[in-house]
Amino acid sequence: MVTLSGFVPTFWDKDAAEKAAKRVYGVKAVANDISVKPLWQRTDPEIARDAIDELERHISIPSDKIKVTVRNGWVTLEGTVDYELQKKLAHSTVKKLKGGGRHHQ
Repeated sequence: MVTLSGFVPTFWDKDAAEKAAKRVYGVKAVANDISVKPLWQRTDPEIARDAIDELERHISIPSDKIKVTVRNGWVTLEGTVDYELQKKLAHSTVKKLKGGGRHHQ
């Protein structure tokens, strides 16, 4: 049995991956858990990686004190910072990310 997972930009790609897996010798079953995400739509891991990178680049933000969670495009920042300004900077830094247009604090 083979399980396919990950992201592809079209349903054609998902179908092609399934057909390719079925052609492999010894494969008797395929569970196709591949998600179709158009190229313009960003995945949660991509948004999370960019959020962490942006927070780490900003010298005034104590990124080691902030945890980032992304679920269905919603970005959540958790942690404790010393100053209100750091909280505002962290929020505004993440808010401008492409694909992470929805935020929680």
